[in-house]
This record gives sequence, structure tokens and C-alpha cells, in this order.
Amino acid sequence: RVSPTNFVYQLVYLLFYVAYSHQSISGRDAIRLCTVLPHGIYVSFLLANTTKIPKTYNRQTRMKVLILHPFLSSHYKNNLYSILDKKAQKEGIEIIVLQFFKNESSRKDIFSVNSEELKYSYELLFDEDSEKITSLQLFFKIFNRINYHKPTILNLSGFYSVAHILTFLYCKIKNIKIIISNDSTRTDNKKVVWKDWIKKNIVKNADGFFCYGTKAVEYMLSLGASDNEILSKKSAVVNNELLEKVYESSLSEREKIKKDFGFPEKNFIYVGRFIEIKNLKQLILSFHQSKIYTKDEKKWGLILLGSGIEKENLEAIIKENNIENVYFVDGQKWYDVPKYLALADVFVLPSKSEPWGLVVNEAMICKMPVIVSDKCGCAIDLVENSVNGFTFDTDKNDDLKEKLSFFINNEVDSKVFGENSYSKIQQFSPENCADKMINAFKKI
Repeated sequence: RVSPTNFVYQLVYLLFYVAYSHQSISGRDAIRLCTVLPHGIYVSFLLANTTKIPKTYNRQTRMKVLILHPFLSSHYKNNLYSILDKKAQKEGIEIIVLQFFKNESSRKDIFSVNSEELKYSYELLFDEDSEKITSLQLFFKIFNRINYHKPTILNLSGFYSVAHILTFLYCKIKNIKIIISNDSTRTDNKKVVWKDWIKKNIVKNADGFFCYGTKAVEYMLSLGASDNEILSKKSAVVNNELLEKVYESSLSEREKIKKDFGFPEKNFIYVGRFIEIKNLKQLILSFHQSKIYTKDEKKWGLILLGSGIEKENLEAIIKENNIENVYFVDGQKWYDVPKYLALADVFVLPSKSEPWGLVVNEAMICKMPVIVSDKCGCAIDLVENSVNGFTFDTDKNDDLKEKLSFFINNEVDSKVFGENSYSKIQQFSPENCADKMINAFKKI
């Protein structure tokens, strides 16, 4: 027996489909729609007995994959999609990427669109920032393009908005296979009963998942995914080749530029936004405390590269505690970041919550030891304690201070740690990721 709530949900979905598809709903589509949610058997039975079901269902002879992605300015995805498109052509698979927006206003200074990176087939749905478009506006655009392209498979970038959920439901109606790309983890998603109910129903009805790393895999499994539906476990990739090239070319000017900036001999570096969740207050205070009992306390500095609303608060903390050797550097374009990593010796990401942390990939490609909060999704996959760096617990005040001290007091070999980082990050390459995606498309 159908509950009143489920009956209303299913009725609304049917009305929505009829209203916006500009065509009458077929019996088969109605049945698919009503069985997306649990307990839809009764309504499905009624529809099956009152609606004429088409005799045939046309399938495409060539596989077509439609990838949904939020921002055209995401340079690492552009690199991945270019590699993917090239590999897909050899396999007879057509790839089309629907880029929702050019950018988001908060990241305009860091990310910009470079047409030379766009070596794949794509469509830009809105030639403006994401903040100006509603979820329904976005969905109607996606709806239109799905009907136009008629994909075999749709790769959905998460399930965090109304547009994503409606797109998912529509693809179930049309019997389009759905692979969800997921970078989220349980630690960066507070448990809310009704939200988890929606997520579980989506996960249960998806056909596969591309996950950033181990924690993202664990999150999908906790929501009901099966092991064989995890099609990629290492999807967190950057442009390894270009970053390494920029880094290596910057080393020759390292000492001169450090002198121009007034940086000390050795430096820790953070790269990212200056916002509360990045936990920069703890980093600054831990850095200060770690140098108190060190003979050469002026030998080490802390470079904070980025921008954000917390900068004034951080400057006030430095002044109040009389902390020396902390340097603020304005945010840089992504392709210039390796030039600044070349000026430092150890990378630190102290975030209280971070789905992954691609900047850690960047640092490891630049052969840097890394200190990463255990709240970052990448920590379990990229950081091996006492091998290429350390993880620390943000809830323990002295833990970060202790890990910084290992480097300040020369208790570890930074060069060996850096080489280990470089070796470890090679498994997270865009080429490997693209191969996994091609295999997944063929599998499902």
C-alpha cells in the first residue's frame, strides 16, 4: 500500500514530467518514474493497466556519454576531459561535457578559462557566474540537452542540489545509465535524516560511482552502494605534467626570489583561501609554539599564499602574540602556484574539513613533504606517516606543533620525504583516471 506522502511525490513527478517534456508520457516511462522511490508498486500497477506501453525502445548503436560538470574554469578537469576524449575516440565512444557555468565569483581571481585547455567536445550552459542562476533554471537547460543528445550514459557530478536530483530522476525515467562522481566524505557531511534518506535512494538507484579516494568510497558504501559499483577509487587528479614542468623551471631562481621576498632559509607553506574552516589560526599558533625551544628559531618561516575574509583576523593574531616570520602572499593563478611551492620546503594543509584537498597533489608533484589534517579526505590515501609526511588531529592542540617540530629540529630527512611524495602521487594521474572511466563506460 502506498503512503500518502509517496503518492504525492510520485504524482508531482508525473505532472512535472508531462508539463516540461511537451509530450504525453508513455506507460513505460510512467512505470520507471513511479518505481524510482520505494513503495511505488501500487501506483505503477495502476499506470500499467491504464496507459498504452510502446512496443519498442530504440537504443543507440554508438555509445554516447554525457558528462555534467559545474565550472568551465576547472583546469584540472579540462585536462582530464581532454585526455579522456582522446582515449574515448579510439574506443568508438562519444564524449560530450555539459559545463554549467564559466566560474563562481569567489574564485575568479584564481581560476580563469583558457581556451587552449579545452581539447574536448563541450557545451557551456550559462555564460556567467553560478550565483546568478537558480537550480530550476539549471535543470531546464540540462533537461533540454539530455533530450537533444539522447546519451547512453550520464556522468553526474554529485547529488547536492535540486538540479542534480531532478536530473537523476529524469534519467531513471529515460533508462539512461547513471554514474555519479563523488568527492564527498562522511566527515564533511553532517548527518541529517531526511537528506540521508534522499542520498540513499539516489545511491541505491545509481549504476556506478567515480570516487576521489578511500573516504569517498567508504561514504558511498555507507549509503548503500555495492563494491562492484565503485568503478574508480582514485579520481582526484591534477595536471601532473604541467605542474612538474613549472616547478622544475622555477628552481634555478629559488634563492634569488626568496631573498627578494625576505623569506628565511627554510619555510612551511599553505596555499588556499583564508576562511575559518581552513584552520589557519591553529597553524599560525602551532608554528609559533614549535619554534620557542629551537636554537635557530629565525631559520624557519611560514608562507600563507591566498586571500579571504579571515586575513585581518590572522594579522591581528600575529600582532597580539608577537609572532615573527609569517608572510602573506596574494593568491595566484593555478599555473603560478608551483613557482611559490619552489620557495618552500614543507607543505601544510590544516583544514577542519576538506572533501579531498587537490593542493596536496600539487605539493607532492613538486616533491614536497606534506603535513595534512586527518579531516582532509586525501590524508588516508596520500600521506604515509614518517614516510612522506605526517597527518595530525585538529582536535589535539599540540599535535600540529609536534609535527612541525620534526622538520624544524631536523628529525626527519625532508629530501627523502619529498621523493617519497613524488613517487606516491604517480598513481593519481589523469591518464590512469581516464583509463578507469573508459573501462567503466564499457562495463555498465
